[in-house]
Order: sequence, then structure tokens, then C-alpha cells
Amino acid sequence: MEMSAVTTVIVLLLLLAVFMFLVVAWAKGWLKGVRRGSFTGQVAMHDWQNKRKQEAMEYVMDEQEEKEKKDASSGQDKEQGSSRGEEEEKQ
Repeated sequence: MEMSAVTTVIVLLLLLAVFMFLVVAWAKGWLKGVRRGSFTGQVAMHDWQNKRKQEAMEYVMDEQEEKEKKDASSGQDKEQGSSRGEEEEKQ
């Protein structure tokens, strides 16, 4: 069974459309499994480093994690503070 030229062009255009959609989805961050800024690269390199470099990388990773937790908790505090202020104004 032979594919006609029109069918071949349609198949190629569909493949191109799927490829372009995946590129745009990756760039916009729509793909859940792919996260930018994760520690995956650092963790992979951790096992190849000597002891001092491992300790330094662990320190940096811990500092980044603490900073993210602090930023997240300060965001929650601001939300709670604004709702408290609104309640006080109503009274």
C-alpha cells in the first residue's frame, strides 16, 4: 500500500505540530515532570566530588532550602496579616 504525497505531507505537518507544541509547553513550564532550578544536577554531581566538595554542596543546598522555606512562610504571614487587618476594620 503506497502513501500518496498529500497523506505524507499531512503526516509530516502533524508531527511538526506535535513537536512545536512540546517545545512551547516545555518553554512555558506546562510539563509537570520537568522543573527548572531543581537540585537534580547538584545531587547527581554530589557523588562524584571529594569529601570537602560534598560538604560544601550540602551546605549550599541546605541554605537554599532554608531560604525557600523562609520565603514561603513569610508569604503566608503576609496573607494572614492582611486578613486580620480586614477583620479589624470591619469591627
